[in-house]
Amino acid sequence: MPKFRCVNIDWLEVCCHEPTNSRDGLDNMYARNADYFERQGYRVEQRAYGTPMYREMFTVYNGKTPLVEVRRSPYSARSSGGIFPDNICHLRLPNSALYREHPVEFLAAFIKRHKFEYRTTTRIDFCCDFNTFDNNRDVAKFIRAYMAEKFFKMNQKYVHSHGVDTWPFRDYWSLKWGEETSPITTKLYDKTRELNDGNNAKAYIIDAWRDAGLDINLPVYRVEFSIKGSQLKSMVQKSTGNLLQLHFYEFPGRDQILFTFMALADRYFDFRKATYTREGNWQRRDRCPKVDLFIPSNDERGYTPIRFVEKPDPTRVDKMLVKRLFAIMEDDSHYTNTEREMAQQVAACIMEAANYKRKGIEMPDVNLKMEREMQRPQMTPAQFEKFMAEMRRHWKRWEDFRINQLADTINQAGNECPF
Repeated sequence: MPKFRCVNIDWLEVCCHEPTNSRDGLDNMYARNADYFERQGYRVEQRAYGTPMYREMFTVYNGKTPLVEVRRSPYSARSSGGIFPDNICHLRLPNSALYREHPVEFLAAFIKRHKFEYRTTTRIDFCCDFNTFDNNRDVAKFIRAYMAEKFFKMNQKYVHSHGVDTWPFRDYWSLKWGEETSPITTKLYDKTRELNDGNNAKAYIIDAWRDAGLDINLPVYRVEFSIKGSQLKSMVQKSTGNLLQLHFYEFPGRDQILFTFMALADRYFDFRKATYTREGNWQRRDRCPKVDLFIPSNDERGYTPIRFVEKPDPTRVDKMLVKRLFAIMEDDSHYTNTEREMAQQVAACIMEAANYKRKGIEMPDVNLKMEREMQRPQMTPAQFEKFMAEMRRHWKRWEDFRINQLADTINQAGNECPF
């Protein structure tokens, strides 16, 4: 029988457009800045500095209760020659707001009331807190067995760990799979330890555990899937091909959150027991027996996350670099033809590595065939030995020539010496 679980959204951030009375967004009459929210009767705490993307960052409060964190006024605005609309902004629910009743409905109502235009969900984290796995496996022992290479994980090969080297075994309390640039990362960690180590115990999380039936006197562990950017767009049903969109408003209750978490776990929390073949070799990972840690229902197994594109979307830095390179390509008064051709080739390489076509940006017409032909092909051992023998013969002829030339120079100098 499955154990008690406490599922929740632990991070929710969306991208929106502020309302504007002009197409280019230069008029600040409708700007949703700190002054606007103070005029609406909210209390606003503004941070002294912004983010790498936005100049302004502040939190909107209702009394002492934090409601929404706002990030706005991009550095790279189109009015200044940048790449982002002037009225773009990000809205994020504070962590405590996510554990209150109906946080998704609140964010949707906040967007509608203040006339923001929702664009996309930029980050959403699904988490599940529990004392033991569904098959009664002890979590700490499973982590030690995984680090001892008794189990291996499917997908997300890069792993990061935190722990301490104790006796008679190492104590690991946090594992993370995936890179920082990955569209989705997976974490398994001791949430009780994290809360006890922090300055804020986050009593609202402990209250949620108690309401879900977890034993707060035992360690509570968390599995968390963090979905960022636009690379991971939806889940597809294997049998029918129907899509389940991953927009924030699709998760009004914990039933939808649990459904999505279990579907993600079926793919991104898939562990296999290390086994050998009859010949004593390592068995292929996908053929090793699966370890059932979470037991999903048939419906939850029926969906799997997909990515529509293999190439990542261009980042903000990519767009800024390409925009600058395009300016160099068109500037024949300050740059030579060679320099402008080099800028064109670099722009093509950047755009080839990222999915610019999906953003409606045309690839520059650059032929990289010559660059590929200039790359040295791999040699076989026989070809390499033949090449080195030829080089040794060339070197011997050159060395003999230099010795003879040096001898002639010495003899000539001796004949001309007056002493």
